Amino acid sequence: MLMNSWSLAEDYPTITWDQLLMQSSVDLSHNEISPEALQNYMDAQDQRLPNQALSGKNIAISGFVVPLEWDQASNISEFLLVPYYGACIHVPPPPKNQIIHVKLKEGLAGIQTMDNLTVLGRLNLDGNVSEYGESDYLLVADSIQYDVEQKNQAFIWATLLTLICGLTICIGWFVGICIQQKNKLLMRILLSFSAGTMIYLSLAVLWMQLNVLSVGLWIGGFVALLLLNRILHTQGKLTITALVIHNIPESFIVFSTAMMNIWLGLLLAVTVICHNFPLGCGLVLPESVKSKKQQCYRTLFTGIMPACLAILMYLFLRSILSMEYLIHLSALAGGMMLYVALKEILPKAEPSQYRRSAILGISIAFVVMILLTMLIAIG
Repeated sequence: MLMNSWSLAEDYPTITWDQLLMQSSVDLSHNEISPEALQNYMDAQDQRLPNQALSGKNIAISGFVVPLEWDQASNISEFLLVPYYGACIHVPPPPKNQIIHVKLKEGLAGIQTMDNLTVLGRLNLDGNVSEYGESDYLLVADSIQYDVEQKNQAFIWATLLTLICGLTICIGWFVGICIQQKNKLLMRILLSFSAGTMIYLSLAVLWMQLNVLSVGLWIGGFVALLLLNRILHTQGKLTITALVIHNIPESFIVFSTAMMNIWLGLLLAVTVICHNFPLGCGLVLPESVKSKKQQCYRTLFTGIMPACLAILMYLFLRSILSMEYLIHLSALAGGMMLYVALKEILPKAEPSQYRRSAILGISIAFVVMILLTMLIAIG
């Protein structure tokens, strides 16, 4: 049943997820996008009826796997097919008109949670309710097409993007070393930019999940570094701790997105690179680390370790790792980053003496991060 060829393509025409739905009578006008119009549009999308014309038809459709049942040999026998990565497990389920309950004629080995594959079979309007969501469609699979070569290529590109994001911190540190003595004004602006980036990311993470738990973790991260600094007096290590904790969920999102869509992963990677570079400049600061060689090793650890951990998490923990956990980890790191920005990075830019350069760096950071955030939202 597991195939790598496309020999059945003529008998099973490929459809898109939007073709599963009847046309909606509600249109979202670009001339008038109000909160009410947007809500009406989203409600209409959820309530769109299944496409009756597809009932009983042979189709091929690509999506992501949410396992439901296994046979006695632990091979997957039933699963939900969903249109985007993380649905039903890492994020809330899509509407029932965008979930397909797939039944296999025989158990299938080698398929994991959130694998991207193409299912060929007869589609019926026969809904099902499971612990992961309700579906309008049942598809009895005649064949599963699993492009191993495409998955391997996606893994290579996703790994490269994630590692490049981490290495950007190292590049930022190297640039900071080069200009630290030669151009102190530029260094102060870069440090202010780094602090502004940290402040923006800290506030953005808090705003993304504004609830009691996330706010508590955010405050806890700030207080934890405050207490550790007073007890241990190791500012440099605290900076590295905050950046590592922050970069783990960030690297996971870049990697998992690139596995699904390389262009969207590239867009996220560009955003990460733009703020990792000035963060690397900030690692030049710790006065307790006299040796440039030791600084280099710590910077490599800060950049590479989160990327490697994120890749391992995707490979071995993606079936149990909830996006909610990553958001909570980001909230904790957000509080830590705010402390590092206000107590370690920004003071080195001497804002009391060089107010204009500090304001310029922070302002540029906020503008750049807002533009990148908008670009991600559009993408």
